[in-house]
Amino acid sequence: MSKCRTLLQLIIFLSLLLSILAKKKKATVDNLTFSKDPGLGFSFNAKGSNIIRITDQTIALVNDFNLTVLRFSIPYCYFSLQTDPVMKALTKEYQNNKNVLIADIDLHSNPVLRQSLQIGNYPEMVISTNMDLKTEHMYYKYHYSLNLPGVKRIMRNIQSNIFQFIGSRKELVRLWKKMDTRYLLIYYDPNLPFNSTSDDIPQNIRSIGIFFKQDVSSVSINNLKDLPLKKKKSSNPRFQFNDHDDNDDNDNENDNGNDNGNDNGNDNGHQENSAIRHHNLNQNNTKEEESEEEEKNKVRLFFIHRYDNILKELPIKKFEKVKTVSSAKKIFEKYYKPKIIELSDSTIYKHFQNDSLIFLIFLDTDDHYTYFLTEKLLIELNNEEFFKTNNDLFKFVIATRDLFHYFENYLKIPKNEQYPTFTLIDMNQEQFFTPPSFIQFNSTMDRSELVRLRINSLKRFAKSIITKNELFIQKQLKKYQNPNFFDFAKWKDKYLNLNKYLLVLFWNHSCIFCSQIRASFDYLITQNLANTIVKSFDLDNCVFEKSLNNFIDYLPKVVLYYKIDGIEHSVEYFGETDVCSIIHFLDYYQTQNNITNPIKN
Repeated sequence: MSKCRTLLQLIIFLSLLLSILAKKKKATVDNLTFSKDPGLGFSFNAKGSNIIRITDQTIALVNDFNLTVLRFSIPYCYFSLQTDPVMKALTKEYQNNKNVLIADIDLHSNPVLRQSLQIGNYPEMVISTNMDLKTEHMYYKYHYSLNLPGVKRIMRNIQSNIFQFIGSRKELVRLWKKMDTRYLLIYYDPNLPFNSTSDDIPQNIRSIGIFFKQDVSSVSINNLKDLPLKKKKSSNPRFQFNDHDDNDDNDNENDNGNDNGNDNGNDNGHQENSAIRHHNLNQNNTKEEESEEEEKNKVRLFFIHRYDNILKELPIKKFEKVKTVSSAKKIFEKYYKPKIIELSDSTIYKHFQNDSLIFLIFLDTDDHYTYFLTEKLLIELNNEEFFKTNNDLFKFVIATRDLFHYFENYLKIPKNEQYPTFTLIDMNQEQFFTPPSFIQFNSTMDRSELVRLRINSLKRFAKSIITKNELFIQKQLKKYQNPNFFDFAKWKDKYLNLNKYLLVLFWNHSCIFCSQIRASFDYLITQNLANTIVKSFDLDNCVFEKSLNNFIDYLPKVVLYYKIDGIEHSVEYFGETDVCSIIHFLDYYQTQNNITNPIKN
């Protein structure tokens, strides 16, 4: 009898244990189901969406840092949170449990979306999400990652306090170490090489979104830097943070993109200086050496490494410190190799004398660090020898808003006066921003309807603003009625050497269409189709940010500068622009101005 009682108690105990384990392995949020799929990793199954599988190695990383991983294939890039079951589940989870839950679109399995973006053979695209729970809608911001040799890009979505990283695993942890990881979103993209022999991150995973469990709904850009840093020690030795080497003081004050001065920014697979530790790591070497203030400094210094809108959160008082100067130098040395810019070198022009991409700098209205950085750069740009040596090429700096007056006074260049090798644009002039036209649509609208609305909007907008460009507008409309990927090889010989042209593009960093254009110009650079591109952000005027309930057919302005017989001309075009339309644009004005050979002329 006692044996039976013991057996019954054992059965009950095992049943309770199994039920507890089952609850841990499976959790349901509304229509969204998370389940452990043996041998395949996690499966995220939401009604109406595909099942995305992530391997167990990913889960090991996720469990290490108490993360939540989500990934979906969604047929629309814009939809209503009220009608989409996946987004309703995500929103409910976000509101109830205060987890950061954002979906990643798989473009490779979504050819319709790829074609609608007119990106052609452009697989290195990263899409991030900005969720505003105060509205019904959610919209995407398109960021493009170029697979350039020796170039790693760190891009940031400035509206949602979400950071994106693309690069080697070693660089990832070096940056991770310098910031509060609770606010980090990471995409791994195997299109960009990891340059590592380790199998910590499976190469067959196209992209992984990592979302830290933390309520960031009340965190703004301004107060993000003031959040306390809580360093989390990993339970898995493979992902152990290294607080001993990678000397942080040396990193901040003397680092030129190297690990302890010897790495030269390359990840060659050796993990001695990496912040990721393997099984044989002596964990006794790790220790806490920094004070809380130093930890906060490290968090702030991380923002120096961003590629776009660098250092928006960095306090002004930090700019005066030597380590910030060294870190600024590190930006250019690390992300522009082999085009290294020595900020203290008076012979800066030697680095770019024969380069197709001369120099690219992003300036923002309230980016005080840009003042400091650009002041060092303009000393070189103002060098007479620099201009004399490179008089066939365009040298440029473009400023937005109040920065313009700073450059105007510094360079002693009269307003609106354009030098043969230098162009300065005043973004305060109203003609550089034109109100966009609006298109209202819902998530059930198919592509043909969307294209029709966009064409009609483009017709109305073009009719009211552009009266001389009828031929070009017809080409533009024809292209959208029959969208095809553009064949760059067809135009490569014709427009291979566009050093007589200065393409000036004004766009909004966070506008969905502006980002399309940005990628188009990036592609022109990488394909040697243009050798000087000037870009500028207009972060304050985009109506897109102020009208989340509307889909905006945003029509930015493109200004083309070209020379005929030594005389500089400029033409303006308003329209939804990509690489294809830029080529047509050059074609059209070549015809209108009887330019038989734009290169020779």
